[in-house]
Amino acid sequence: MTRREGKHSWRARIRHRVRQFQLWLRVVIVALRVRAVRHRQPVDRRSGVGVGVIVRDGGPFVDVFLRHYLALGVDRITVLDNGSRDDTIQRALDFGTRVEVLKCGLAFPRWETAMKSYLVRRAGTGRRWALLVDIDEMFDFPGSDVVSLAELVAHLKSLGVSGMVAHLLDVFPPILDPKDNCFDPAAHDRFELDHVVSANYTDFATQHEVQVDTSNAAGMVFQLNGFRHHLLGFERPLWITKHALLHPCAGVWLSHPHLVQGAILAPTSAILVHHSLTGSTVAKARVAVAERRYGWSAQDEYSRYASKLEGDCPIRLAGPRTLRYHGPDQLLALGFLQVGRSLSEVIAERRNASAGTQ
Repeated sequence: MTRREGKHSWRARIRHRVRQFQLWLRVVIVALRVRAVRHRQPVDRRSGVGVGVIVRDGGPFVDVFLRHYLALGVDRITVLDNGSRDDTIQRALDFGTRVEVLKCGLAFPRWETAMKSYLVRRAGTGRRWALLVDIDEMFDFPGSDVVSLAELVAHLKSLGVSGMVAHLLDVFPPILDPKDNCFDPAAHDRFELDHVVSANYTDFATQHEVQVDTSNAAGMVFQLNGFRHHLLGFERPLWITKHALLHPCAGVWLSHPHLVQGAILAPTSAILVHHSLTGSTVAKARVAVAERRYGWSAQDEYSRYASKLEGDCPIRLAGPRTLRYHGPDQLLALGFLQVGRSLSEVIAERRNASAGTQ
């Protein structure tokens, strides 16, 4: 290491320490402002994973979201409501004691990372892993047909890793009706990969001062742009990779909604099936533009939604390069996901055993 590189590394470490302390102070403020609608109840340990989600006016997605994660086998879901005016809270309460419901009125643009950091800690209590997602994101992973979520995190633990990236896949209906606020995930089964740009993860991490250990994750990528980027005409890059599955007890902390520090990265990537193009999204975008609720990045995205999807006429989204989504294995074959060798061997062994019993 040269003297210049060493000086840069020293300064970067100081910056990270300062940012971590500042974030800790903001998380304390969030904790003081959170109010429980339904207090956390003791639940059986199923997978060793807790889910955290911030939501506002997420009514059309709540039922689908909670059913998905409860079926996945998570221990608990923590819903942090940020000022819903629809029936989001009541819908969440209807799902029983495995769903914890909280409220916090802090302004989302200024407090997003702090609120999500609070959720990571809350979801990851009891030495659980934390799965941090948005209300329109459905987590899945390679081999989920033969490997449970509990077995996945046990495998990650055996590798000594503490973080797993997940890539956002924008799925959409062939034709979008802006007036249709009834979300049916079965109808949102199309996707495109033509506009995805893959960056070397290590290079990306160095560029953005992300301090993670990638020694177990050779060849991992950070995905950018994608279908939304093309549809909405973004000029800036759109990050479509998140560090969704974390083990906060291992010293991992959130430095940005998409980035973490201090993680040992898994060699396998997961998928977040992203239902970002629905009739309710169009309605939400129009409200967001009028109220200027979000920070500049998300506000720009919602402004583009409102402009691109202006009017109430149905819009054809599917094109000649559009594919029908069939699951994570399809994305592995297309090179969008990665799977570590040891997990790949487990998956193959399970599938062979299953085929042999049929």
